[in-house]
Amino acid sequence: MPMHEPTEQDRKKVISYARLGITHVEIARVLQIDPKTLRLHYRDELDTAHTIANAAVGGELYRARE
Repeated sequence: MPMHEPTEQDRKKVISYARLGITHVEIARVLQIDPKTLRLHYRDELDTAHTIANAAVGGELYRARE
């Protein structure tokens, strides 16, 4: 099996799915890679996705209160 090479499109998918709370196993399945490979190549995206999602929700709640 060839070595996985992350693309910008793959990185965007990982961020989008992780922001929605999709599990690492499910994201790996969509990308057709092993979960270990996902964590190896997309650690930053996986680690920051929840923060980005929480900030977006917080911003919307703040705007709704104005």
